[in-house]
Amino acid sequence: MLRRAFCIMALGLLLAAPAVPSFAADPPPGSQIPHLTTNDFLRRVGGSDKPVLVQFDASWCAFCRKLQPVMDSFRKAKEGVVEVYKVNADADGDLMRSYEVRTLPTMIVFYQGRIVGRSDGGMGEAEMFEWMEAVQDDIREIKRKTLKDDY
Repeated sequence: MLRRAFCIMALGLLLAAPAVPSFAADPPPGSQIPHLTTNDFLRRVGGSDKPVLVQFDASWCAFCRKLQPVMDSFRKAKEGVVEVYKVNADADGDLMRSYEVRTLPTMIVFYQGRIVGRSDGGMGEAEMFEWMEAVQDDIREIKRKTLKDDY
């Protein structure tokens, strides 16, 4: 009897809760970072000769919004060196599942289509630049090994 009452109460709370809205994959106001969709993800990420930083985010995610100025600053500072994109978690859940993204924000760095760096959760600007510098060191090592193997 008590369990039945609890289930009815829980169901009532669920029905009364506001629905989570669906958000478009447009960049937030003021952001210059383009959003990737499932359709153009492989072309942009796999077809780039530069490192590609992809942030998985959602407009309802407070940590993602807090990271926005850091991402904008990073993109501006690394223009021409690193490509920076976002993936909207609500609009492109298939990409989240493909890359096992379980935390927002999650940042993944790809080089030649392969994952070379990953960070789950937010970070400050100094941390972001330090983390990305370490990832770029790994990329330089990959390039060095590739050149060595070619000869």
